[in-house]
Parts: sequence; C-alpha cells; structure tokens
Amino acid sequence: MMLTAVSWYVPYRLQGRKSGCAWDFALGTRRYGAKAHAWALSFYPVTVGLSEGFVLGLEMLDHLYNTIAIKKYSSYKLKRLDHLFHCGRKSRIILFSTPKVASSTLKRLLRMIEAEASGEFQVQEETLKDESSVCGFLGLDDSFENIFRGDKYFRFCFVRNPYTRILSCYLDKFFGKRWKHYLSKVGVLDRDEISFREFLLRLKDSRNLHRNPHWAPQSYLIRPDTIRYDFIGRFEHLHDHLHVLTSRLSCEHFMERMDDIAVMHHSTGAGERVRKFIGEEEARLIREIYECDFVYFAYPRDLELCHV
Repeated sequence: MMLTAVSWYVPYRLQGRKSGCAWDFALGTRRYGAKAHAWALSFYPVTVGLSEGFVLGLEMLDHLYNTIAIKKYSSYKLKRLDHLFHCGRKSRIILFSTPKVASSTLKRLLRMIEAEASGEFQVQEETLKDESSVCGFLGLDDSFENIFRGDKYFRFCFVRNPYTRILSCYLDKFFGKRWKHYLSKVGVLDRDEISFREFLLRLKDSRNLHRNPHWAPQSYLIRPDTIRYDFIGRFEHLHDHLHVLTSRLSCEHFMERMDDIAVMHHSTGAGERVRKFIGEEEARLIREIYECDFVYFAYPRDLELCHV
C-alpha cells in the first residue's frame, strides 16, 4: 500500500526539463504567456507517493497561470468571470452575459446557434452549460489573447441604461425568492428588507459594489478597454439589435423564433416603474455610482431619457 503523497516546491530550471512530463511547456506558454509560465514553473511541485498528488500540483499550477494571466484583461475573480462568459466551441461565438441585460435570452440564442453548428437536435438548457458544447472561456483550449482579442472568435455583449438596470436588479433580487441571501451581500444582516435608496447608499462602498455581478458596473465587468468586442448591443433596442447581430452571424432565421428564444422569468418591468422608485436623490446616487457606465456606453444622464 502506498503512503499518502507529500509535496513540496523546489526551484526548477526550464532548460533542464525532460520531455514526457504531464504538463506541456508549449501549451503553457501559448495559453498564459512566457513570463507567467516561466515564473510559475520556478516553483515546480515535486511529489512523493500517490500520483494524485502530482496531478493536484499540476492543477494548482494551472490555476496559478490563469490567475496571473487574466489580470491583463480583467480585475474580476477568475471563476466568476468564467461563469459570465458563454463560448460556443463549434460556432466560435463568445457572449459576455451581463446580468440584468436580457442575459437569459441572449444565452438561449447562443445555445440555439451552437446547437445548429454542432448538429444537435435539442438545445441544451442553461443549467447544462458544462455538459454541452457551450462552455466558459476556461473550457477553450486556446490562449487568453486569442479568446479576448484575436480574430478567431466573434465576441458580443449587450449593455443597459444604468438607471433601469440597477432598478431591475433591486426588484429582482430583493423582492424575489432569494432576497434574504442578497441582503447579506450589501451588509444587511439584522433586517428582512431594504429600501431602494438605502440599497444605493450601500453600493457607494466599493466592496459592496463589486461583490456581485448583478449590480457591479457594466464597464467593470465587460472591460471594453481590454477586451475587443465585435458587437455591443443595447437592451433598449434589443429586437432591432438582435436583427443586426444575427445578420452579421448569418443566422437571421433565428429571429423567426423569437418566441422560443425570449426568456421572461427574470423580467421585472423596471422601465415602467422608474418614476415610482427613482426620485432626485436616487437619480443622483445612480449617476455617481455608475458614472463610468454613463461615460463608456454614452447613456444620457437625464432620467427622462432612460429608455433611449
């Protein structure tokens, strides 16, 4: 019977590395960049005992490489960012799914396109993402540079006016079935409810603001300054922009099935409830908190134009 594996880290010289190891140097350099790869390999794991320990060491290195390399493109946590990306392996289409911006509808559209490209007869549901040909960006065997900036993939996302997006978030997450869970995300532990104004005041703390993607600034999530998008649509013109998008992807026929594509179970009707929830103080807070979104995506600060 083999003893429990014991692992430690020792300096490792790339020049003296023998071939045949489980980790491929060329792949590591291609995916994560030579500098990150060489630095991480200087702490190469040496394992004694069970082979599972060796494999675990390689997995730890893999995670380390990813964590280092992703900083070039986003400051968001690696696994959370991967969850927001939906990548079609066959279609080579990448969707950044921004919460509260028709994300369920857009993910379903991508799954339908990917199913057609893969020759599948049944569209995989969102909960089966990892079991279908749609995956996160970590599931693509490619470099981050190709995934986020190269010409190999078509990348798209949609954005929404900050006024209606944050109101939709409040209505969905604090009046919905999981509202108690979300209260703790903004530091409310002693009560069962929170007003919209207090919710905004708590988001002025950057720790609360960036804690959850449903209310994090879109520019912070999408990072149009570091990730090259081929198409950025607007929620306010969803139907028209989907026509443009599907035309560019040569799949206009999916627009004939909009009733099958549209997913409404997270719809809150925020656009029709703006006047009820957003007064002068709330509007001022939203402009202050989401200033970067107003600037990056050229949304008017005038509340009366929140549907433009």
